Amino acid sequence: VGRGTFGVCFSAWDSKRNVLVAMKVVRRDERSTEDALVEASKLNILARREGASRYCVQPYTHFHAFGHLCIVTELLGDNLHHALQEYRTNGGRSRGVRMEIARKIAKDLCEALDFLSKAGLVHADLKTENVVMARPGMTLDDPSLSVKLIDFGCASWNGGPAGTVVQTSYYRAPEVLLGLEWSYPCDMWSVGCIVLEMFEGERTFETIDPAQHLAMIQRLCGRIPSYMLQR
Repeated sequence: VGRGTFGVCFSAWDSKRNVLVAMKVVRRDERSTEDALVEASKLNILARREGASRYCVQPYTHFHAFGHLCIVTELLGDNLHHALQEYRTNGGRSRGVRMEIARKIAKDLCEALDFLSKAGLVHADLKTENVVMARPGMTLDDPSLSVKLIDFGCASWNGGPAGTVVQTSYYRAPEVLLGLEWSYPCDMWSVGCIVLEMFEGERTFETIDPAQHLAMIQRLCGRIPSYMLQR
């Protein structure tokens, strides 16, 4: 299914549920195992809240096999990054998606953020790779299009202190770039970047240099508020 920082994800058959599931096999080292267990704990807490299955990947179980931690979740569809690439390639489009597609996804993302904020959790790594189609085989042209969030490894309860670096660089909020305290608004910034990317067909802030990133933000959005710079 995919490969990430902490391991490899496979599709597998769950004989108890009689359904295909996703199984992440975590790298066999202490740090990766600890981080994966923390993420699993966050997902389990979220799963107990009403509406969780609508917005977030659903955890099933986890176990150890041959020295590896294995985390089992529901099997979802393609991520938005790949879906956007396929949409442009197959349709011969040079720019982004149609308005109705962007509107559907933006609505889902905003509702997901509302759910997370009420749960007290900041995702802190929203990007097109962590937004996935709600079921296998779903495409951007599907009339029932809906998306869910995955990868809660960086998620934090209520935010984080000044100086901590979170979020993938292209979707990083100004307060994180400036080394300030961060919380729920940084997720909304990332959603804004994702929506712009859907429209334009490319990332809005294609840089990993913080100073250049801040300059690009100011060219597009105006001057950063003085109260943020003074802090």
